[in-house]
Amino acid sequence: ASYDCYYAEWDTRKKGPAVLVYGSWILSGNFSEGSVLSRATLTLHPKGVAFFVSTSSTWHTLPTSSGAFQRGLNGSPRGYLALLDTKSRSAPFISYSSEYGGLSVSFCTPLGMAVHSSGDLILVGAASTDLPMLPPVFQDKHGGGTSDGFVARLEPRSWGSRFLSLGSSCKGSAGVPKLTGLVASLGWRDGRLGALRMQASGLATSKVCAFLVGSHKSWLSVPLPLKVGTTACTLQASPVIVFPSSSGSGGKSTLDIRMPLDRKLYGARVAVQTVIIDPTANTTKLVFTNGLLAEIGW
Repeated sequence: ASYDCYYAEWDTRKKGPAVLVYGSWILSGNFSEGSVLSRATLTLHPKGVAFFVSTSSTWHTLPTSSGAFQRGLNGSPRGYLALLDTKSRSAPFISYSSEYGGLSVSFCTPLGMAVHSSGDLILVGAASTDLPMLPPVFQDKHGGGTSDGFVARLEPRSWGSRFLSLGSSCKGSAGVPKLTGLVASLGWRDGRLGALRMQASGLATSKVCAFLVGSHKSWLSVPLPLKVGTTACTLQASPVIVFPSSSGSGGKSTLDIRMPLDRKLYGARVAVQTVIIDPTANTTKLVFTNGLLAEIGW
């Protein structure tokens, strides 16, 4: 690329010439795509070395990890951060990487970085507009300048949405249904609004169903999971909130809830399960899917 990022470690503790311990290109693009990296800043991290650089290519996207805070931004230049893990494996690897900047065509220029005692990254730089804000903040609006200063604290965790299966589904008239997790994230992920999104499939068509949202531990002081009658069905999620729905011609139903941009929800867990009214399935006339424990990420 026009400018790539190269990182090297030198051992200067002994007398005589310094010894090259490690050297590698780490953030390289394709020359034909014209990726340009500049204004690189780095800091030591408990897991290795963290980088905060500026990339000015609007048509080349640097690789981001599965739990990236942002990706696919349009600003030029925009921020890009990466954590080079030199401790966990025999060979260093990028354990976390993400873009950072505004959602519109605005710029973000890195100026410095530090590491919090918790391992979080403290980013400092200059930007034009609409950077992600999580209240409470010192100043929540752009001041109108061409390059206003900003400070951000980001936890470099390599996951976005995570789902843990709870129990198993019981058989309905159309077979064994399944609840699948799609998204469980707050806002600013991929430039989209955050959402809690799951889909139940394998349902009997045109049936009334509901998504139960609550805890996976207990319901009204009764421990979960709870066996439903004499059937093979079990209640895995307490119905603290119930979202009515129905199955379409394809035997599917989707839960789609907008998630507020509230950092208190980051890492929170919520249990979800689908219950279907299926009169011919069993004596209770109810069919339950497996439950899912969603952990909210970015």
